[in-house]
Amino acid sequence: MMERDDSIRPGVWALGAALVLAAAFASWRTLAPEDEAGDSEELGAAVAGEGGGRADDAGVPPAPGLRAQTYGGGPGVAPDPQLAAMYRTVGGDAGLAPFAPRTWEGRLARLRGSVPVTEGERCDVRVLPVRTQMFNCLVRVTCGGVVLYPDGPQQAGYAPCDVRDGVPTRAIDEGTTPQDGDPTLRADLLARRVRVADESPERTFEAEVVLDTRL
Repeated sequence: MMERDDSIRPGVWALGAALVLAAAFASWRTLAPEDEAGDSEELGAAVAGEGGGRADDAGVPPAPGLRAQTYGGGPGVAPDPQLAAMYRTVGGDAGLAPFAPRTWEGRLARLRGSVPVTEGERCDVRVLPVRTQMFNCLVRVTCGGVVLYPDGPQQAGYAPCDVRDGVPTRAIDEGTTPQDGDPTLRADLLARRVRVADESPERTFEAEVVLDTRL
C-alpha cells in the first residue's frame, strides 16, 4: 500500500482557486460590454427625451437647445431650411453664434392684400443666428400658420440684424420677392412692431404684427 503524501494538498487547492478566479474573470469580461452598451442606450434615450439631440447623418453637431431632426424632415416632420442653414454656419458651438435663437409671439394687427389670413390671427416671429459674409440672422414671420416672410419653401429670410447684449433688436430686408426672393421686412423688436410687405405676381400685401412682450 502506497503511503499518501499530504504535502501536495496546498498546491492542489491553490490551483483550483486560480482556475475558479480565471473563469469568473472571463465571465465578467464577456458580460460587461453588453451591460455598458445597454446603459449607453438608456442614457441616449433619456437625453433625447429631455430635449437633447444627436448629430445628424452628415455629422453636423446640434445647435444649443435644438434637435437636429427638427430641420431634416422625416416621418411627420417638415424640413426647415432655415434651421439647416443655422446648423451649417453656427453648428453646436455657442461661441460662434452672434445671439441665441429666439421666437416672439404676437398678433396680426393690420393686413392689406392677397394673403389667406385675417386680422387678429396669432403670429410667431422667429430670429435665428447665422454667420455669412453679409448677414447675421434669419427671420421667419408666420400668422395663422401662413408664412408671410420669407418665401413659402423658407429658402430665404437672410437679413442684417442689430444685436444688443446678445439679443437681436432690429432686422431689415428692403428687397421684394422679384428683387431678392422674399418680401420686404422691417422688424423693430424694441418697439414690438414687425412689418412685412411684398409686390410680386404671386401675391401683393402689407402686414403689421404687434408683439406681445418687450425685449
